[in-house]
This record gives sequence, structure tokens and C-alpha cells, in this order.
Amino acid sequence: MDEQNYVIQNPTEFPSGHSEVGNLDKIRADLLKSSRLEQSLSYDEFAEMVCIDADRLQRIETYQEPLSATEIEIFCYIKQVPLIDFFPLLQKGANSSMGQFVRTHRRARGLSQEALGVAIGVTKQAISKIEMGESYPSHMHLKPLAIVLSVPLTELLARRPH
Repeated sequence: MDEQNYVIQNPTEFPSGHSEVGNLDKIRADLLKSSRLEQSLSYDEFAEMVCIDADRLQRIETYQEPLSATEIEIFCYIKQVPLIDFFPLLQKGANSSMGQFVRTHRRARGLSQEALGVAIGVTKQAISKIEMGESYPSHMHLKPLAIVLSVPLTELLARRPH
């Protein structure tokens, strides 16, 4: 068999011709993209490495399609990434309070709610709601939040609901 037989091109067909990508799928896409960018690889280079069609990889990273279970498994095997990283709610601490975690780390960094909000592009009120447990950061604010708080992204992912 040649290498092309191992490339996943379109593992999930949707009746309407498009996919429905949820928050957890977006988090998984961000994990995939982060891995690619950390290695400074193009879509083509990374796609070849993880056996996913380059066009499909781009659609996944832009939230147009979700990763399939098979793709997650192959990616984790090839990159030696723990499978549990793609299922953050199963990780230890999944029931921990996002709000308490954010508040503790914000204070440890000496940041006000307003300063943290400005740093990640949200309002002071949004930070307050997160810390009170009334809301969670959106998927697009998780990585900046992790960077500003100097915590691993997986720590925040473990505290997000579905």
C-alpha cells in the first residue's frame, strides 16, 4: 500500500454538506493548530506528519469541520500526545472551578480584573463573571488567558464544560 492509503481525507459526511463544530471541537482544533505552530510547520508538512489531508487540516483549524475520533487517535499516536488531552472533561480536576482557578492565578500575577480583561480582550465584567462561576471564557480567549496567567492551556481546558 502506498502512503496515500493512510491519509484521511473526509472521514465525516454531514447531510447538509457542512459540519457542526461545537466548543469541544474548537478546543481540539486549537490543540492541533498549536502543535503545528509550535513546530513552525506548514499545513502540508504537518498534514503529512499526522496523516491528514492538508485541505482537511485547514478546514479543521478554521472550525469548519471537527476532528474525527480516528484522526484524534492517529494524531495522539504519531505525536505521542496523551489521548486524554483531547478529552479535557475526563482529566483530573475537570470539576474544579474555573472561576476559583482564574482568580487565584490572576491574584498571584498581581493583576486586577480590568488588567486581565484588557490583556485577553474582554471586559472587567466578563472576568468577574468567570471568577463568580457565572460564565466561562470562550474558546478564543482560552489560549491568551493561559499565556497571561502563565498556566498550561490544558489546565484551563480541564475546567471548561462541554
